[in-house]
Formats: sequence, C-alpha cells, structure tokens
Amino acid sequence: MIFFIGDILIIDHLNKVKFIISLILFVVGKLIYIFKFTHKEDFSNKRLLPFLVVCFLFVAFLYNLIFVNLKGYFIPVTLYFFISLVMTLFAYLRKDVASNKSYYTVLSGVVLFVFSEATMVIKTFYGDILFQDFIVMFGYGFGQYLIILGLMIDKPNYVENSELISKI
Repeated sequence: MIFFIGDILIIDHLNKVKFIISLILFVVGKLIYIFKFTHKEDFSNKRLLPFLVVCFLFVAFLYNLIFVNLKGYFIPVTLYFFISLVMTLFAYLRKDVASNKSYYTVLSGVVLFVFSEATMVIKTFYGDILFQDFIVMFGYGFGQYLIILGLMIDKPNYVENSELISKI
C-alpha cells in the first residue's frame, strides 16, 4: 500500500511536495523490505568488495549525469539512493540464508527495482532516454513481483501449502 500511494504521487514528479512525499513513502517501503531481508547469520566479507565496487561505479555514473540538475533535491535523492543500496545489500547478503530460488528471485527483483529508479532519476534530472517509461514501469512492477514471490518461496509454510494443494 505504501508503494502504491508513492506511485500515485510520483506521477506528478515535477511537483516538489508530491515528489518528496513519494520519496518518503518509497523509503518507508524499502525499510520494510530491509527488515524483511535481515538475518542473524554471518556473511563473507570477500563477497562485499565486488558488490561495493559495482555499487560505487553505478552511483558515480548516475551522479555524473544528474549532479548539475539536482540543486535542492541533492539531499533527498542521495538519502533515497543510500536506502536503495542498503536494500540491495541486504538482499545480496541473503545468499546462504535463503534457498537459491528465493535468493535469486528476490535479488533479480531488487536489481530491476533499482534500475527502474535509476531510469526515473535520469529522466527527471538529466533528460529523456529511449523507452524510459517502459523501463520504469516494467522494472518497478516486475521487480516488486519478483521480490514478493521470492519472499513467499522462502517461507516453509508456503512450500508445505503448495505441496498440499498439488496433492488435491
């Protein structure tokens, strides 16, 4: 519901108040995902370095494009991307905790979601790109679908219920 309200508000992304409120709603939704992705297992520090390098290069590329046009949006957009990267990190760190199917489904959804957001940011603060509206909507919608599906796959009750349903 939080993402849905944010979606409605972001339609008018040129309105500063609606844009900021939608960012806040998306951050709250992402924080909920982050809490859902957390676990108490240790993770490999060796896996973090390549991930952080890729994230740094991705954000550096984006900021190279949009920095000049951010102006008063610098802090909200930076905080928003920080939360997006934390969400991506927590999804990435589920590797040995979740089943492979759940892990790759959620991670694929998060990556699509982040690319959708990056496209929206480029569209808003840099300029138009080819198939931008399709990329934003497909990446966002299919990304959300994959995240939820991956979380459902990871639930033991879901597996038991699906086996029960297949027997009927």
